[in-house]
Amino acid sequence: MDTQSFAALLASYWSVNELTTNLIVFMNLLGALLLGALVGYERAYHGRAAGMRTYGLVCMASAGLTVIAGYPGL
Repeated sequence: MDTQSFAALLASYWSVNELTTNLIVFMNLLGALLLGALVGYERAYHGRAAGMRTYGLVCMASAGLTVIAGYPGL
């Protein structure tokens, strides 16, 4: 599938506003995952109980709930 037909297929499903909203949501979740993993790495480095996976998932889940509450029209 070439780029032009992929763009046409994407445009038939989503408008520009929907794509922008989805990109913002994705970036929020990715940022929360990275920051949670950073905190988790620091805790795992010092031998604490909760590590990267735990903090990454908790931060991503809380960001997901915040995004759902912030965009009620999704």
